[in-house]
Amino acid sequence: MLKVIFWLVALLLITFVIVFAATNPNPVSLNLWPFIELDVPLYAIALVGALFGFLIGALAGWAQGFKVRQRNRQLMRELERARREAIGLNEQVAKHEAAVAQATIPSPPAVAA
Repeated sequence: MLKVIFWLVALLLITFVIVFAATNPNPVSLNLWPFIELDVPLYAIALVGALFGFLIGALAGWAQGFKVRQRNRQLMRELERARREAIGLNEQVAKHEAAVAQATIPSPPAVAA
């Protein structure tokens, strides 16, 4: 269901971009003072700005998730260590149970009457 929603939103955004580009083909003077003056379509400026914003947002999201990923790695190491410890303890319990099963209880001394 999540994939369907993703593709519907993606299709809607692609449609919006195509309509925006088709309705805004007029050139706009872009002055990169003091170096260059360019005439570029309005939709190109808007799309480059949106792409720049997307990249900044993606970088911020990645940086925010860094601590979560680091904590996840730490917890995975602790889980693996606990699993190894549990296996070792289970082996010790099995050894002790085997020793108890093999142990013989001496018979009580006979009482003389």
